[in-house]
Amino acid sequence: MNNTLVRELGKRLLLTIIISFLVNRFLGFDFAYFFAWTLAFLNIPAIMQNNNIKYGLRLLMALLIGIIGTGIIFSVYGRGRPFATYCIVLAAIYITSIVVTYSKNKRTS
Repeated sequence: MNNTLVRELGKRLLLTIIISFLVNRFLGFDFAYFFAWTLAFLNIPAIMQNNNIKYGLRLLMALLIGIIGTGIIFSVYGRGRPFATYCIVLAAIYITSIVVTYSKNKRTS
């Protein structure tokens, strides 16, 4: 895997942890819930729009982040309203990222 990609994702993961910790500390939101949301919003669009890696690997990495976030929400809250809301928004993020990536690739071709 590309070293710059790993470094960039590492920075985004560190930023996600810092943001989640600060929000938990100062605003009182649950760390796990906010971490899963921030992980999805910061990383999935950046991965899907990176043209330096193959599309299949981009999709696999984005799905892995979704699985991690879904696992966090499910293990902390169970199958309740937060889990359903997270799954709906996660699907919207995936669909939007795929459509934007497809339209950018179509325009440049």
